This record gives sequence, C-alpha cells and structure tokens, in this order.
Amino acid sequence: MYSKFSAIDASRKVFNEMPEKNIFAWTSMVTGYGQSHQTDEAMVLVREMLRLGVKPSEVTYTCLLSSFHYPDDSDYCRQIHCRLIYEGLESDIYLAATLATVYSECNTNLEDFYRICSNITIWDQVSWNAVIAGFSNLGICGEAVLCFRDMRQAGIVVDFFTFTSVLKATGTLSDLEVGRQVHCLVIKSGYASDTYVQNGLISMYARCGSISNAKGVFLSMDKQDVISWNSLISGFAQHGYGREAVEMFEEMKRSVVKPDLITFLAVLTACSHVGLLNKDLSILI
Repeated sequence: MYSKFSAIDASRKVFNEMPEKNIFAWTSMVTGYGQSHQTDEAMVLVREMLRLGVKPSEVTYTCLLSSFHYPDDSDYCRQIHCRLIYEGLESDIYLAATLATVYSECNTNLEDFYRICSNITIWDQVSWNAVIAGFSNLGICGEAVLCFRDMRQAGIVVDFFTFTSVLKATGTLSDLEVGRQVHCLVIKSGYASDTYVQNGLISMYARCGSISNAKGVFLSMDKQDVISWNSLISGFAQHGYGREAVEMFEEMKRSVVKPDLITFLAVLTACSHVGLLNKDLSILI
C-alpha cells in the first residue's frame, strides 16, 4: 500500500520491522523502489535477497526490469539478464517480452535486441506488443509496421498499446497513407476514444504534415491532456504554422491544462518561424 503511493521510506520501515519476510514482501519492496525511480536501491535489495538465499520470482524480476528506462540503466539490465540466463528463466514469456522492451529503451545495440526477440517462443499479444514497441523505440520503424501487419495476420488481437507503438512508428516514417489505415483500424477496434491512442493519432498526423487531421482528432477528444496540446502545438510549429501554434498556446493557457517545458520549447520554435522571438516573449507568461 505504501509503495503504491510512493511513501517509500514508510514502506521500507514497515519492511525492516517484519520478523519474517516472504517473497511477496520482497517483491513489493523492489516494486516500490522501481516505481519511485530508485533503481539503485531496487538492485541492492535484489542482491540482498540472493545473499540471504531468497530466490526472486519471475514477478520480482519483471517488476525490477520494468523500472529500467534509460541508458544509465543498461548495465543493470545486462546484470539481470545474465541472472535470468543462469536461472533458466530467459525464455519465460513475460520476462522475454519485458527484456525486449527494456533493451530497446536502455540500449541502442540492435544485436542485443534481436537476440532477445529470438528467445521469444510464444507469440501472443504481450510478445508482439513488446517487439513492435521495441522496433519503434530503436527507430527501426519499418520493421515495427511490418510486425504490426504480421501480428494481425496471425490473428492476435491488437490493443491500445499496439496502436500507440505503431502510430509512433508511422509518424516517424511520415507515412500518411499507412497512418490513415491504422486510424481506420483504431475506429473499427473501438479505441477511437482512448486518450493514449488519440494522442498517438495527433502526433502521427502532425509528423506527417496533416495538421487538419491532427486538429480534427484533438477537437474530437472529450478531454485533452498536456500531451494532446503539446502534440498539436509542436505540429503547428514544425510545419511553419507559427501564428496558429501561438494561438493554440493562448487557448491552452485559458484551459485547465498547465503548459510544461515541452510546450514552451514548441512555442519558442513557432515564434522563431514567424519572427516573434525577439519581438514579444510576453506570450510565454
């Protein structure tokens, strides 16, 4: 309970006072550190488990791996991967999928990613999603789109996670035709009102230069979040619609959504395109 609310210190105090700690207590604590972005502490705890002869479960390793998102975590990822090989868990369906995702986020070495993918023995929704997201994260977006097609041909049901990954890949490719096809599938699959998917659509259309479609998706949303606003403002800025970007920013300031750093960077880009950068920065206030 404490870990879920990021009260990690209180959680650790309760943990330390437990006379006997079972695997569920250890895993909960590891998860808590992971969710609090304290990967160093999470690794220390897993090493302590091993030192005391407490064998981490597949869930423990999955939770730990899921906390790795940055290049600085790549060494930890490799260490846990080696441990999984030692324990014969490398081919576990969920661990293999998690490894694929983590390697694509923490490590740009394609050989490592391909090796992980080759160890996947069961291709279900989780596996396909991990591989599609991995290719997208690594910038191998053509492969991400091909995997998406293969997934559908295999009869695997796609979900919002699948769509967000393939939309990201399609936007990077600036392939408007494929993007529109994916949008049709989104509607047919019943995900047209999912906020994550809608944000993916806005970003995809904006990257493809179809600003009218991006704005259409934005206006169709019941409730926009900061990602929705940023995606549209960035789209305006990147394609030379500087004044429209500034107008959208002014509208955002009147909404309940607060601008963030990405918003301000997009607006500065827009201002530079229309000659407002040195003339009037008061719009950022």
